[in-house]
Amino acid sequence: MIVPVSRRHEFELLRRLGARRSGPTLALTAVTAADWAAADLNRPDAPHTLAPTVDGALHVAFAIPAALGPAVVRNRARRRLRAALRLLHAEGRIEPGWYLIACRRLSPPLPFDELMGELSRLATSATGSSRDSSPG
Repeated sequence: MIVPVSRRHEFELLRRLGARRSGPTLALTAVTAADWAAADLNRPDAPHTLAPTVDGALHVAFAIPAALGPAVVRNRARRRLRAALRLLHAEGRIEPGWYLIACRRLSPPLPFDELMGELSRLATSATGSSRDSSPG
């Protein structure tokens, strides 16, 4: 299940705790559900009071710049990303957690398999490795 990220504190914690990775067409910031639930910025040994429950869902926000094109193009990009995330989650290739996905460019549009591959690589890298940013 994909849940939109809409609360300010979720964006703030995603920005502070998230591992950032970028590829040729997408940038991704991710926090796994376990990291999110355990995080407290002031007391690392206690659960964060604003941490939502770990529900096994993907909590996703999209950053689609106006420079990508008119609303029709941006909405299509958002729908394609959501569909790719849904499939990756169903296949177990992406962990439950909180994600911010920013489009750098999608013109010409990537084939769907390449889009899924890039999302999978970025998510695996961000949730399976250290918290420092990769170059690029």
